[in-house]
Amino acid sequence: MNEKATFDNRFVLRYSNNNNKTLSIDENNINNNDIKINYIKNNSIIMINNNSMDEPVQKVTLFNILGQSISTWKIENQEQQNIQIPIKSISSGIYIAKLKTSESEVSKKIIIP
Repeated sequence: MNEKATFDNRFVLRYSNNNNKTLSIDENNINNNDIKINYIKNNSIIMINNNSMDEPVQKVTLFNILGQSISTWKIENQEQQNIQIPIKSISSGIYIAKLKTSESEVSKKIIIP
């Protein structure tokens, strides 16, 4: 016997009060304007100017627009106000440079013509 059936109570929506918690993100300690990043075409280098002496840049990772990691550099023994990263073998395009400091991470867009 094959009868059609109707299930009126198949799904339930349940709402709960989670003590009025709101979603949020942790704010970076570093001001986004404290770090500037530029591509210097004549020398094929990425120049990073870190004006926050409280948070030295420790590592820089370059990602393509698809989120794939292209290269990573550890920043050691460089003056923080003028960090220079040579990038001779990277093709033209839009990239995201993720800078890791001792306290936080900052991502900046960079265009390599």
